[in-house]
Amino acid sequence: MALYRYRATDAAGHISKGEMDALNEFDLESQLKKNDLELIHSSPLKDKHHAVHRLARRDLINFLFQLEMLFRAGVPILAILGDLRDTAETPKVKNLCANLYEKIDSGSTISESFAANPGIFPELVTNLIRAGEGTGQLPYVLQEIVNSLKWQDELASKTKQLLMYPAFVTLVVGSVVVFLMTYLVPQIIGFVANMGGTIPLQTKLLIWVS
Repeated sequence: MALYRYRATDAAGHISKGEMDALNEFDLESQLKKNDLELIHSSPLKDKHHAVHRLARRDLINFLFQLEMLFRAGVPILAILGDLRDTAETPKVKNLCANLYEKIDSGSTISESFAANPGIFPELVTNLIRAGEGTGQLPYVLQEIVNSLKWQDELASKTKQLLMYPAFVTLVVGSVVVFLMTYLVPQIIGFVANMGGTIPLQTKLLIWVS
């Protein structure tokens, strides 16, 4: 997004000045109209598109999957990005779509616009997109990228589960041992002592530990 300084007027003719984040001047004008203001003049102050942001893997998978589906349907790239930008559920995806839209609208190729966002698109993905552009097989390449990212996501999820299971078992066993040593064993020993029984040396050591 970009930060805009604007001057606007309301229905009574009063001038209002301020600053607002917007995707472009059209977006700024739309936001002002929602506040019953008519844009008179605006100028961008700060471009935020160059800030590197990372997407969650699943957000990236979803973005590339939608890109693939719309490409297969024959929708032009700018129309795709405009639609994805307007329907994005998260600010990061919205900003990404706006970023790519502006770069491609300015003459960059898809792979060039991807390469300008190295924090989001790995170099391998960018190179594959470039190859897809060159061969005319971009939908197929996108499909393969999506499948690969899904596999990585599933592998990471399963690995996390495998690592968490031993930790969970250790926690449960540790809790049981603590319960036995601090509550159950002392009560059993006390019961035996009250009955006049002899407590073996090993048991005395256990009492001392607990």
